[in-house]
Parts: sequence; C-alpha cells; structure tokens
Amino acid sequence: MNKIVNFENESKRLGILLDEVKLIQNALKKYGGKLFFVGGNVRDLILNNAQTTHSDLVCNLPINKVVKALNEKKIKISKVGLKYGSIVAQLKKVSFDITSMRKDLETDGRFAKIKFTNDIIHDARRRDFTINSIYCDMDGNLIDPLNGIKDLKEKKIKFIGRADDRIKEDYLRILRFIRFSLLYSKKFNSDDFIACKKYQKNISKLSFERRINELGKILTLRNVEDKNVLKKLTSFFSHALNSNIDIHNFEKLCKLEKKLGRISKVRRIKFLTRNVKEKLKFLNVFSKKSKDRILYKFNFKKNTEHQITKEILEKTDDQIYDSIIINYADGLIDIQRVNSLIKKTIKIKKKLFPINGRDLLDLGFRKGKKIGEILAEIEEWWIINDLKPKKNQCLKYAKEKLPSS
Repeated sequence: MNKIVNFENESKRLGILLDEVKLIQNALKKYGGKLFFVGGNVRDLILNNAQTTHSDLVCNLPINKVVKALNEKKIKISKVGLKYGSIVAQLKKVSFDITSMRKDLETDGRFAKIKFTNDIIHDARRRDFTINSIYCDMDGNLIDPLNGIKDLKEKKIKFIGRADDRIKEDYLRILRFIRFSLLYSKKFNSDDFIACKKYQKNISKLSFERRINELGKILTLRNVEDKNVLKKLTSFFSHALNSNIDIHNFEKLCKLEKKLGRISKVRRIKFLTRNVKEKLKFLNVFSKKSKDRILYKFNFKKNTEHQITKEILEKTDDQIYDSIIINYADGLIDIQRVNSLIKKTIKIKKKLFPINGRDLLDLGFRKGKKIGEILAEIEEWWIINDLKPKKNQCLKYAKEKLPSS
C-alpha cells in the first residue's frame, strides 16, 4: 500500500481539515517546503476508521523558515515549542501542530537536544514506534521507511530499534506503548512490555502534565477495564499518578459509565484514587473545577433524602453523577437506586431557588451578613417543602423574618 485511495474524500469523512492544511502547505512552497501528515491521521486513513484526532504535521524545512513563511501569509502561530522544532498554527480557530524533520543529538528521558534534517528516514528513525513512522503527503502518497504499515495491519506495536534505547530517550514512551497496545493490539508485546516494566519508576521524572495527559487517553480505552489487563497496569498507573490506587470494582464503574453514556477520564482518575488519604500531588495540573470535582465525595447510602436534595441543588452535575456512579461501583447502592437518583437529579436541576438577596432588600431587609443567613433559612424551608413553594410564597415566608420596627 503506497497511496490512500480517494484521499480527499476519506480525509473529509474522517474530519481531517484538508483545505486548511493545504493553505499551510501553500505558504511553505515559496521556500521549497513540503508537509506530511504523521501519527493518528495516517493510521486512521490506513485502517479506514470512522473518525480521527487533530492533525500532526511534519515539514522538511527548519522551523524558523516555517515561522517566516506562515508570518508572510499572516497565519497565526504559537511558538511555545519552538526550541524543540515545533510550532502550532491556527486557521479558522483550529490548531495544527507542525514539527520540522529532525534527529536527536542528546536525550535525558524527558527532553531531547535536536538537529534539523530534511531526510525523512532520519526523522522516522527518531520516532518511538514503527506505526508512528508512516508519512502521508497532501496527495495521499504514503512514505513508510520502517514498514510501519505492515505492523499496523498485523496489530503489532514495536519500538523502533531497541526498546531500552527508545524508552531511555523519553520515559513517556512507556505510557504510549501501553496506550497503542490497548488501542490496536489488544495485547502487549512481551519483550517490550518487560522493558517498560523495568523503567516504570522513571515515569515520575516526567511532568505531571505529560503523565496525566497520556494516562487520561489510556483510561478511556475500551480494553483498559479488563481485570487481567488492569492488574498488569496497576503499578504503571500508580507511578503516573504518584499515588497508591485502588482498582477494585473499576470494571463495574466502566460498565455503568458506558451504559449512561458518561465516560470520563477525570472520574476514572478520581475513582482510582478515591481511598487515598494523603494529598494528591497530581491535582496541581487540574483546573479548580476539576480539582473540586475529584476531591468531592458524597455517600448516597448514609444521607437522608433532604440532604441528598440539598447536595444536588448545590453541587455540579459532574460531582453528583460521579458520586452516583462511584457509589454504585463500590456496592453502596444498586441499579434501581442509580436510576431513581438520576431521575431526581434531572428533576431538581430544572428547579431554581425563586428568590435572591435583591428580593429581600426590596422587602425591607438591610444589607449585610444577615441577608445571607435569611436566604439560607428560606432555602432550607423551600427544600423541606419539596421545592414546591413559588416566589410569592417564599417572599411571604421571608416577611415573617423581618425585624419588627
């Protein structure tokens, strides 16, 4: 196979923004530049998948020439990875990663000292796996110097060269090996898996951002929930999170998520670390919203209906669904209770507390801390009455709280 049949149509079917990529290609032509797709887009085109990820592009020009060419065409760019030979171009609010062809001069397991090359074979040899060393130009022609197509079709995930050497160049490749093996092969190449196992402690040398990003992709794969697979991967996940983890009932969690159509990498990370008492260091890379979500815990078995209603009103959808799904996975509630709680959540989330502080000021209350206390008291009364009182009823109840003049 040396060409993608019906390349343009197949690209559009997968969601590849070929027209935008060709605009970048045209900007580079002045300097003799040529673009190639590499990575996920190419694999998905070869395998006739239903959809693909964002586009990773490789160019045969030094990165500074790429920057110059795009600036001349007024194409927006981000230079965040410039010293590593990469930039991000933005067209029509879509980002495209562009990397110059390169070869590694020095590596330390996290970063590499690189040198530009316009030799596609040199660029291919510095990559991690043979399935990631397949290039596709803008006409659908495939360049496959390391026989990656054959390995991809035979579902073989193979390091380029010695596994030990590739891993020591970048320890993230341990997690990437796991991800691609689960995604394509459904099993692990035993020799390469042993090499990954040998170096797994070095995952902790990577930034949490890189670890969590890769782990999130693994945790949402279909095969990760298999008990036998999960046992093999427990220590890797623990190193990635820098934390003890509990895989018990993970399969049950995944099955309910799929049934509800609510698969979430954040929830799965939360579940794995749900019993950890120590501070979770990896939380620093999450947004405040996600951090609050991971730390929030609620037991639907131990709380009253009144307290459950209050929690549903005050907490986010994600926090409530996390608790429902995790409670079920850990055997605190059964599937009937899950369904009733979801119905309750949907019903309650449509309701809004009908009054606010401005309404109390209009009634004659004075500004200050007291208004917050009165509002909380009225809301409690509203909850006790099954959220049924309307605004006029709440205001009538509030008037009873007005201080006598």
